[in-house]
Amino acid sequence: MDETIPLCDVPERFLDNQAWRELLEFARSKTSALALLNSPRPEGEMDLSWGPAESMAEDHARFRRFENARNLTQAARELFRAGTLVAFGYQKNMPDRVQIPKDRWEQLHPMFATNRAVWMDLEFSSLQVIEAEKLSTPHERMHSRCVSWLQARRVAGERSKKQLKHEAFKHFGPALTDRMFEVAYKIVFDSPRGRPRKH
Repeated sequence: MDETIPLCDVPERFLDNQAWRELLEFARSKTSALALLNSPRPEGEMDLSWGPAESMAEDHARFRRFENARNLTQAARELFRAGTLVAFGYQKNMPDRVQIPKDRWEQLHPMFATNRAVWMDLEFSSLQVIEAEKLSTPHERMHSRCVSWLQARRVAGERSKKQLKHEAFKHFGPALTDRMFEVAYKIVFDSPRGRPRKH
């Protein structure tokens, strides 16, 4: 996947160019602009992350910047949810990057400055992103197909790993490996637990 880019490059490559340039101009550095994409709504005059609020005009300007950043983040999530962009990342205790199923972006939030996607105690790190149409290797295509197939089974209420594994090998044939199935099953059926993270 030599055409992948890190998550931190998604805003300038795939999102609204003018909106990103405005945020970048205000933040004065890419690192600061990326951090603002995940910053909370400005609260009170002492919160200067979005600019000063000494007048009504300044207060309006900083809320406009916040809305701009929120819209950019939501636009990125929509691209992932639609499957237009595909992200790969590391999960805890897994040695290889795995493809993040597009339906997981209903909950996951992209953390652009740190190249992560998080929700509750679920986290994917060191994200690399590629346009779906550029997924090219047989391994990647099989992985994507297996994840989609397992997602459909999950929606149908099936969960038995032993039974699904038997059916998957019957469905996909020898192109599917044990490791591929194990990785795909983990990312589709492993549910996060615990309280939401604080960012």
